[in-house]
Amino acid sequence: MNRPAIPIWLLPCIALTALASGYSILKRHQVESKNKAVTIAVEYETVEALAASQGESVDKALLNLKEQGLGALVLGEETVYDLIAEGYANLTGNELTLRQDRVVSSTKAVEALADRVKQGLKTRFNDMKVVTGQEGEESVVRVEFASPSLIRQTAIGLNPSVAQLAQKANLGIICRLSNPTGVTSTYVTESLKWAKSLGASVFLPQGDQVLGRRNSLDATVKALQANGMLYASPEFTKIGGDANVLAEAPEIVVRLHSAQTAELDKLPLADAIDRYAKAARERNMRILLVRPVTNASPNPLNDFAEFIKSINDEIRKEGGDMGVARPFEDSEVPSILKLVIALTVIPTAYFVITSLFGFRTPAYVLTGLFALVCLASFTNSGRPFAALAAAMVFPIASFLILDGRDGKHILPEFLLVCAVSLVGGLAVAGMLNGLPYFVKASEFKGIKVAVFAPIFVVGYYLAARYVDLKAAMRNPITWGAALLSIAVLVALMFMNSRTGNDNPAGVSDLELKFRNILDAVLFVRPRTKSFLIGHPMLIVGIGMLLWQRKKNVVKLAPWTALVLTIGAIGQTDIVNTLCHIHTPVALSLLRNCVALVPGCIIGFLAWGLVRRSLAKGEGEALQRG
Repeated sequence: MNRPAIPIWLLPCIALTALASGYSILKRHQVESKNKAVTIAVEYETVEALAASQGESVDKALLNLKEQGLGALVLGEETVYDLIAEGYANLTGNELTLRQDRVVSSTKAVEALADRVKQGLKTRFNDMKVVTGQEGEESVVRVEFASPSLIRQTAIGLNPSVAQLAQKANLGIICRLSNPTGVTSTYVTESLKWAKSLGASVFLPQGDQVLGRRNSLDATVKALQANGMLYASPEFTKIGGDANVLAEAPEIVVRLHSAQTAELDKLPLADAIDRYAKAARERNMRILLVRPVTNASPNPLNDFAEFIKSINDEIRKEGGDMGVARPFEDSEVPSILKLVIALTVIPTAYFVITSLFGFRTPAYVLTGLFALVCLASFTNSGRPFAALAAAMVFPIASFLILDGRDGKHILPEFLLVCAVSLVGGLAVAGMLNGLPYFVKASEFKGIKVAVFAPIFVVGYYLAARYVDLKAAMRNPITWGAALLSIAVLVALMFMNSRTGNDNPAGVSDLELKFRNILDAVLFVRPRTKSFLIGHPMLIVGIGMLLWQRKKNVVKLAPWTALVLTIGAIGQTDIVNTLCHIHTPVALSLLRNCVALVPGCIIGFLAWGLVRRSLAKGEGEALQRG
């Protein structure tokens, strides 16, 4: 395979892609900059338990937590069973008796409770007859043709008294509603309307299904929109119907992060605080559902208040703000601009294809197919394919440009390779710029392909350029080559397990500690495989390439090809960083820039050792000669 000739028009075309993508990204950055308000929320049951343990009233506890940064209270719907368990009611057959006792002490309170129960039953069993009556000092509610078990399970809305406590403390209300069997569109509409009347402004699904899943989801979305309510989409959870709501109404979506107490208890306090702060800063979570770090404490309410304050302070310290969570606006980048971005990629793709296949018919056919994919980017369905194509083209082009140039110094060549790869990430971010991607209703598809395909193509190209593949295939394999191949395969398998939006590989304790050190030292933590593997190996590989050309050391060529191929890991990671569209784009760009500094330091230190070894070998060869 011949060394590629770099046409005079190539770099201007790459610059044009960067310019068009940059304008699109600027519009996105403006949208993200206007929405940094984060709401800290807690569940009412948590506050109730902590306040009781410390001997304080719930209303005082709420005011205390409000002062520390609490912004909203999460209220779940109560059921008839809850009334029975707490002594408010008794169920005999299909007859529910509500009576005065030490908890409900007034006739008006019993009547209000009866009205609430009746509303819940009529909403649930809209075609059945619900009758209320009075028997002495007791209110009686009867439901025809409903079994006692169904009556017990019936939701009776949010607790009005608790809702009043939240409003009195000037806290927002997030309602949690379940999706029981047999729900109708009327039930969905009335349940959300009822929650809104009690002050709820955000709906968070309860259980493993969204209210209305499946055939009444349209009613859910319409009821939320009609009542001016938002939909909280929980992070890292699989809830039936969640993706449908995100796709149908991204304009009412706010993303929510939560962690169970069992998860938090495994973390040091600083890491638990950092978990919430990073969710807001790095993944655009607008609601943080906070739970206690531990179940036991001498002063549980005060410690929980301090935990909330620490999260509040850390978010503000990292440039965020506290306030009422609201949805992101659309960046309103026109489809024609996204098409222009895709079209500007075609010349770079033509250079890559002809460099790999020569100026032959297959190259022109592939270029034509690539152009058709880019033209399809005018549509929402075709745009992800054009973005994937751009994500693969630019890292490959960066190595072809490196090989085609007569560079003299390592640093300029390294920065040029990184800059060309970065344009691929900019093109992806520029094309996939819209509200569905901000709320993860849509995601960049093909992350693994975008990460590994360029590495394999670059590896094959460098091997074909610098190694006699036919001769190598005829030679017997050595133990060293076999062990090296196994090591490379294991590394690639590990990379594959750690690549993607939902990778199965966990993070070890040692790596977590290492990440914490980076977070403490740097403004934003760079990706490990970039600054610790990819960038250093690329610098060493470029050094070996320039040394090989200068000294004409043929035996060095296979090792040069291998080291440069490993260096491609950092280039695909530059692109991959910008493919996570739900991450603030300014943070992704900063993460790429930050990775260059330690990557260069490690790389040049490693190159110093390699160069010394090469110089020593050259000296020994001259002495033998």
